[in-house]
Amino acid sequence: PNGGNGLNIQDGYSGQLSARGETVTLKRPDNTVASTLTTTPDPSPTQQHLRITELDFAPVAGKSFEWLELHNVGTNAINLGGWRFSKGIGFTFSTNTVIAPGGYLVVAADAAAIASKYPAIAAQIVGNYNNRLSNTSDTIRLEDVAGNPVDEVRYFEGGRWPGLADGGGA
Repeated sequence: PNGGNGLNIQDGYSGQLSARGETVTLKRPDNTVASTLTTTPDPSPTQQHLRITELDFAPVAGKSFEWLELHNVGTNAINLGGWRFSKGIGFTFSTNTVIAPGGYLVVAADAAAIASKYPAIAAQIVGNYNNRLSNTSDTIRLEDVAGNPVDEVRYFEGGRWPGLADGGGA
């Protein structure tokens, strides 16, 4: 189950709790609380050091030029082999896709299109992802090879953004 989900479990349950900590509530059939368990956050080093830092969900040049950026803020390389985006876009990283300490990786809707636009970073571009980012609001979730959430970002249009930030290059 994911956080915030309610399930009626009678037997045969299998699953995992988030390494970021969460509360599990056991309820009786009349919906009264029988017990709760709060787990202590214990994220792995990669869960602590990998971030979704930037994205372009409404590029002026068209949907082929959508991308998002990952940043390794840690001091060790992170191997993303088998990791995947499970929400927002669909993409699984190939074996031995590595982000160096302090490094960046761009995940593109169309890797060739992004590499032609930004040839200086072509070696840090991977793709092509499935689905497309919504031009108004979406949630992007990155999971490790075991299915644990590493980072999740919800973005939306609106707020106090300058006009050029909506695809105009601010």
